[in-house]
Amino acid sequence: MPIVYREYKGAPLSVQEIDGNFKHLDERLTALESGPLMAEGIKEIRQEGDQLIIEGTFGRMFGPFVLPKYLPNVRGEWTAGIRYVYGDWVNYKKALYFCKQAHVSSDFEAQADCWQVLVG
Repeated sequence: MPIVYREYKGAPLSVQEIDGNFKHLDERLTALESGPLMAEGIKEIRQEGDQLIIEGTFGRMFGPFVLPKYLPNVRGEWTAGIRYVYGDWVNYKKALYFCKQAHVSSDFEAQADCWQVLVG
């Protein structure tokens, strides 16, 4: 017996309908508790363009999930007195650098540990 909803019936539920709803839910819960738990595993993970798709062992598809895109923050030529943050890219003496630690720039060589060479 399917669950009877007052909203769809358009009137209050009878005692028999309320008992039927509880009986139906109890039977479903008992079946879940007595049956083996069938956990779905991962069959395949694949990337299609900018999307990640996961296929389960029972054939269910999860996703697609849009993968984030890294957009570098290109700041141009390195300049003293600028607040740089993690991820900023700068040019300095014909090389491209990635900021790996936020700081206010003062002397590039003295703060070299804040930068990583990307292209030398």
